[in-house]
Amino acid sequence: MQAPSSSSSASITGKFKTLQATAYAKVDARYDDCIPVMVSITALPGTMEERLPMDLVVVLHIRKGRTTLPNNWVDLIAEAMATIVRKLGYSDRLAVIPGKSTLVTPKRPNYYYKLCRADQHQLIITSQTTLTEDLESAESILYGRQDMEKKTRTGCIIIISNSNDDIDSLLSWRLRSVHAFGFRDAHNARTMHSISSSRDCSYAVLDDERGRITQAFSGTVTRITSAAAAVPVEVKLMCEQTVVLRAISIPGVSYYISYDDKAAIMWPRVHMAGVTTNIVVYLDGLIQPKDLPQLLEVHLKYGTVSEKLDVQLVRKGSVGSKEVAAEIVRMEAVEIVTGVTAEDKCEWELLHAAADDLHERWDTLLNSNCGREAAEAGLISGLVAQMREMEARLYNNYYWLEYMLSWQSHQKRQLPLPQPFMDSQSTTDPLLQLRILAKADGYGLPEHQKGLPVMVRVMAPETALAMVRRASVDLILVIDASYGAKEKQKKTQERLHLLAKAQEVQKQQDKAQNKVVQLEESLKALIKAMAKEEEKNETLEMEGKLTLKWQKIWMSAPKTKEIKMKERLKFEAQITQKRREMSHMDNEINTLRQQAMDLEKDVKRLDLLTKAIELVTKKLSVKDRLAIIPVQSSATEPATGLLVVSKQGRIESTTKINENFKALHWMEQKTKAMTLIRNCLHSGPSSSTATPRPAKSSGTTFTTAAHSTDVGGSSNMLHKALMYAMKILDDRRGEEKDRRLGSIIVISDNDDDSICTESLSPNYMVHAFGFYGMHNTRALYHIASSSNGIYNVINNERDQITEAFTSCINKMTSTISVDTKVEIMCTLSSDVALSTIESAQFRYPIGKFRKSCSIFVGAISAGTVKNFIIYVENVRKDDYDNISKYIAVRVKWMNALNEAEELNGQVVVVKDGFDGYDEVVENIAHAEAVKIASYITDPNNHGKKKMAAILQQMCIKCPEFARSAGDNRIAWLASQTQKIDENWHMEVTDPNGYKNMVADKLSYILSWLSYQRSYCWITII
Repeated sequence: MQAPSSSSSASITGKFKTLQATAYAKVDARYDDCIPVMVSITALPGTMEERLPMDLVVVLHIRKGRTTLPNNWVDLIAEAMATIVRKLGYSDRLAVIPGKSTLVTPKRPNYYYKLCRADQHQLIITSQTTLTEDLESAESILYGRQDMEKKTRTGCIIIISNSNDDIDSLLSWRLRSVHAFGFRDAHNARTMHSISSSRDCSYAVLDDERGRITQAFSGTVTRITSAAAAVPVEVKLMCEQTVVLRAISIPGVSYYISYDDKAAIMWPRVHMAGVTTNIVVYLDGLIQPKDLPQLLEVHLKYGTVSEKLDVQLVRKGSVGSKEVAAEIVRMEAVEIVTGVTAEDKCEWELLHAAADDLHERWDTLLNSNCGREAAEAGLISGLVAQMREMEARLYNNYYWLEYMLSWQSHQKRQLPLPQPFMDSQSTTDPLLQLRILAKADGYGLPEHQKGLPVMVRVMAPETALAMVRRASVDLILVIDASYGAKEKQKKTQERLHLLAKAQEVQKQQDKAQNKVVQLEESLKALIKAMAKEEEKNETLEMEGKLTLKWQKIWMSAPKTKEIKMKERLKFEAQITQKRREMSHMDNEINTLRQQAMDLEKDVKRLDLLTKAIELVTKKLSVKDRLAIIPVQSSATEPATGLLVVSKQGRIESTTKINENFKALHWMEQKTKAMTLIRNCLHSGPSSSTATPRPAKSSGTTFTTAAHSTDVGGSSNMLHKALMYAMKILDDRRGEEKDRRLGSIIVISDNDDDSICTESLSPNYMVHAFGFYGMHNTRALYHIASSSNGIYNVINNERDQITEAFTSCINKMTSTISVDTKVEIMCTLSSDVALSTIESAQFRYPIGKFRKSCSIFVGAISAGTVKNFIIYVENVRKDDYDNISKYIAVRVKWMNALNEAEELNGQVVVVKDGFDGYDEVVENIAHAEAVKIASYITDPNNHGKKKMAAILQQMCIKCPEFARSAGDNRIAWLASQTQKIDENWHMEVTDPNGYKNMVADKLSYILSWLSYQRSYCWITII
């Protein structure tokens, strides 16, 4: 064994790599009168590429139906296996569970890829073992190797699973080297993290937001198969005189401290070349800091080589001091995150409190001496971004546990952390993104459009929820439907009463049926006896054997026959009467059951509305506010103000807008809170309940709706409720208006269409949802289209909440920018100008000489894409390459903290065959499809052209519409347009009925059109 030497910076060359180590004591930083000492160990780059052969076991534990699986999960696993195989060498061995459960050394790595890709799907879905059983099988494969193989070959397990099974507490102790990966939406982060909680193992998410393999997975595979894979190192500390060890800050690393706190041995593992592993220990009992190098010995051992390190004293400003400060900040950050992830947090109040606490503790740490020193040196810029990202994820409830546990497992063991390691989109990118493409040729442009088409795309990535806190929401629900807990109870009791009455009538009908059976039996016996006697008399008469006695009887036969005939007629009359009674009873039973069925539908609709409101309250956080306004028949204003739902269903309710939102507080359970919300709604007696109309196609049930008379002023009340909702939002304080998103959702089962005559100009987004087959399509579309809102149905034919409603709530509660504005400017010194602007859904003032235009987009949610097509005139072909000199585009917005941000974009010219060209063409065609849809759904255009032919043209113009609608719905829409074409004369005989018929038959196109106008497609010409 080589004798140890001494130096301030030691280098040790072992079998596979060279290690460099330093020891710093930061004497100007004291924690509880202790001095931090940091030992840093780094594997130098450029070392030998050899490593021990590897035995790798891959566990693919997938359960369909238990948790959410991405649609491309099979491809993801295939890609993961391909990534693993590419990193394996010819001396490595691989086993797959389920499947090839024995270690095999192939002649070429491609064999593994073909094997796994061909067999994985069938193997995964047919395996019925538990997660624990699969892990134990993997461990048994490694444990069953020969002793020499265990010494000369490293063993490792990689598990990919969507399982959330309970894991035995001893499992992580037994499994010494497991790297766990869960699917993004599997919600099994805690299970996977517990599996990989030993040594230098890690947990991460397998797939990113775009459905691709994450950098964390690729980085982990690279690390465990690299030449500088983790090799244990021994670090020994010995204190002299009064100096003692008070603490060792190196989580995830095995260490030993002597009984007198004078010595310690640690076994850290250095992972990859160029990556530093730090150990921080805290010393107490030191009288003079300058004496520390003589009172502390640090020995580093790698293999059979040992080296003594001299402890270097450092103070603020030196390189070593900055490195120690950065490591102290990093370890403090790990402690903060560990505290956050210790318990699950489902309630919004807990999530927001955790985000605020993390923000406060992190700011305190940054403002500490070590925090300022490390930040000024630029050593923790990545850590700052990661902590801010965790805060945003917590606040927005956006994969926070997956991110934080993955980050924690890497940071505790000082494993390399690829960036971005969970999402493909970096959180350091701008919140909004611009893509500007100019189509350089005129192919495919409609004849009336002149100029250079420029596509402007504003994108808010889904991962924006990991960048900033979302905007708070003030949401108002306007309920134009029979609703209320008392009414539901009343309808339920009435339904039970009808069913009981139907049962009683059924019993009476059964008795009548039994009586009819008895009468029919008696009648049959009578008829049979009469026939028999008649037959006997005829026989005797024919034989001439009538005796005197029989002659007397025969002479009286007509009288007897008459008596029996009367008796027979009596039976028949009774039977006829009973049958009439039974028929009446049958009609009564059917009527009662139909009434009960109608009431059952009402109750189900009330249940559905309850589910919808519960969905809303679940998505709203404690920083959001909710108001529920029922459409009442009373002339008074609704008494419901803004509600704030807090932890355990606490509700703060403002009772009057003119009372400065005086709050009443409830500290009740969530179910009681929902009861409160239900009871604050009342069923308006003037609200007309439409008769359910039969479905005419998949997803569309609306038939012709006749004009409804405004009984009791129901439409006026809906209009008044909408105006009152806008007043609530308008009367908010200025700061609330600026920082809170105001939105309105109308839910209706009303068949009244007279609101279409009202002029609506809301300053807020208004969405309208009707019950499946029980609402007026034209009325709700009129409400939604007045403000770029969404129109759709709230439930499908199976009485389930539709994806459209859920998506609307999700987008509303993931708003990351407000007051968004896109500015397009042409240089004043050129002839380039914007063409005339056609009316669109968004406001857009045009500047003088058509040189500039501002498009007010408003609020943008994470995952939203908004497209604009702008036509610019007077652009010469010679100027195409320098188009950016003539046209400038930028987007401005306010984030949730009321901070102004902006982003400038650059115009890129694309031609046929270039990247982006098809995007522009598709956008132009899609914009044309929106125009065609508007034309088709406008009843004033019917009769001028055949709508069926125009619909076919729309499907050709916009293949996306045809794909989303599906062949069955397209065929159904074609039949409906044909019926509209056939009945165009109704426009003269019944104009209002004709408009309702068009709206109902084309309701699917109207809902599609409202979505396109609200979220995606805006055309500026």
